Amino acid sequence: MADLDPLIRVRKHVIDQKQKFLAELYRQAEEMDNQKNTMLDQLDIEQEKVKEMGVEMLSYFGPYTKAVKERVSDIDEALVTLDTRIEIARDDLREAFAEWKKIEIT
Repeated sequence: MADLDPLIRVRKHVIDQKQKFLAELYRQAEEMDNQKNTMLDQLDIEQEKVKEMGVEMLSYFGPYTKAVKERVSDIDEALVTLDTRIEIARDDLREAFAEWKKIEIT
């Protein structure tokens, strides 16, 4: 019977690399989500400050609000794309793990 230890090690290494890649994608998604939440929280804080300052500040606040909402929309679109990449990476990892298990069992 052939020695499959080198093949098992190679497959395990591939799985480790795929896990690292998937972890990086999750980190990016979390970072984007944190950015979005920070921006929305900051917008709420600024909105409260504008109420205290008066009507003349509303002319400046409108464009700021619009810019924040556009940036949040961009982040949401990027998150959708990233979620798709995460699903693909998870499926790829699942397949690699199944192949590794087949070889290990053999």
